Amino acid sequence: MRFRKIDRALVGVLLSCGLLAACGTGDSADSSASGPSSSGGTIRLGILQGTQTSLLPYIASEHGFFETHGLDVQVSQINSGPALLAAMLGGDLDVFATTQALTTPAVNQGECVKYLTTHATNSVNLIGRSDVAWPNASKGFPESVRDLKGKTVGVVARGSAIETWLRIILAEAGLDPERDVTYVETGGVSTALPAFQQGTVDAQMAFPPLEQLLGQDGFTMIYKMAGVDNSPLGDLVNQGDAASCDWLASHEEDATAYCAAMWDAAEFVRDPANDAVNAGYVADYMNLEEAVALNVWQGLRPTVKSPPNYDQGAWDAQEKFLPPAFEGNYPGFGDSVFDPCKTDPRD
Repeated sequence: MRFRKIDRALVGVLLSCGLLAACGTGDSADSSASGPSSSGGTIRLGILQGTQTSLLPYIASEHGFFETHGLDVQVSQINSGPALLAAMLGGDLDVFATTQALTTPAVNQGECVKYLTTHATNSVNLIGRSDVAWPNASKGFPESVRDLKGKTVGVVARGSAIETWLRIILAEAGLDPERDVTYVETGGVSTALPAFQQGTVDAQMAFPPLEQLLGQDGFTMIYKMAGVDNSPLGDLVNQGDAASCDWLASHEEDATAYCAAMWDAAEFVRDPANDAVNAGYVADYMNLEEAVALNVWQGLRPTVKSPPNYDQGAWDAQEKFLPPAFEGNYPGFGDSVFDPCKTDPRD
């Protein structure tokens, strides 16, 4: 597969919303396609550059699942969600990694976009500095989260999706999200790591590989949520992929084959027997040392959604994770998900 990195101008309306915001060797994967295959279609796919949320389509490409289903998928790594959306709207991409926080404003402005598959559920945990007292850390939710009162908490960006998720967690723990904590913008791993280590924040909404780089003694786990179904973020789908309605109308066979490949890939990555090969993909994609990558992957495996589809319940559940400005403007399931991919497209 051909890879390229693209940088695009951000979409103004999205920026105004603040939404940047014993192991196997891999040979156990079935090399024969199950379900629909394309007759050789080309798909230009955009994913986020080096982030855990885009691992599923990256592995699907690297491990040959798209080829097995007759597709030539050309993958571009792009540095932000709004830039991915801009590339699709500009005609540079056919399928792109995205979230409802990014597509809902576009749909409300008249764009027609439909989702194909899901990539990941929540992979964020709430951690605290080990030199700060967390008297209720061992008690679990909600008591552990109540220790945040009066503290500073790091988020990727102010107004970002991660801040919205933190506010949900605080409210469910009985805290006032407006008054009880101070939000601090800490950016990605390269800036969040030193901000945490240097005491800029007391706690952090941590995404991989932040915990692994800190090491077990480098933080206190306040609330482990990644891959946990009964947490306030248990219903969250952190990323999926979508395409324009015009493209889908003229490429139904290719889109269905794409979904079939992603279902195969999801089954493969959720199998612990394939941890070694998947950790190798993580090392390459996230630019990590192999030992760190294996640790990262074993934490991420449970967050890969399998099966990777939006059904009615999964789609409706995402509305509560959107910023308040989107209330009442969330698109319905029937018009938002590509019909052949709502259930197993291999049947």
